[in-house]
Amino acid sequence: AREIMSTGAEPLVSAMLRSDNLDVRRTAAGYVAALGQQPDKARSVANSIVEALRFDPTAKQPPWHDGPLFLPSISWQPEEAKALVGNLMRWHLWADRHKDEDARRKINTNLQSVSLANAAGYQIASSPATEAWLRSWKQVVGAEELKKLLAEQDAESEFAGLLAD
Repeated sequence: AREIMSTGAEPLVSAMLRSDNLDVRRTAAGYVAALGQQPDKARSVANSIVEALRFDPTAKQPPWHDGPLFLPSISWQPEEAKALVGNLMRWHLWADRHKDEDARRKINTNLQSVSLANAAGYQIASSPATEAWLRSWKQVVGAEELKKLLAEQDAESEFAGLLAD
């Protein structure tokens, strides 16, 4: 285990999100969680996760496609938690617009994490609808940031009501 963890977070995060083998994904997630619990490594592990899940508006599929979206319980700091959730909100909107119910469901499950919500400062949405999550996120980042998020995917008109609130 020590040898595997000594490879660092990036290859483990990559295996956690992209391996074709479910057991490999699950095992990698366990190692990422263990690394992320180490105070001297928590931030770099968090940043590796954020980077691996960075939103790409030209994507044809989410980074974890063809498998589960594991987000290990690590000691999230507010800055990294907000960056991660910002990416997840973008992927949620992307999944909504691409009619990818599977991706949306996986994101919903992860956004319901109390520890992630506390670290990032959002309220867990009362509904799995993208609009409910975006409304919750707006409370954290404000209307201007939400407008930028929507603009990335040309969704301002679709969610104009959120911007007007």
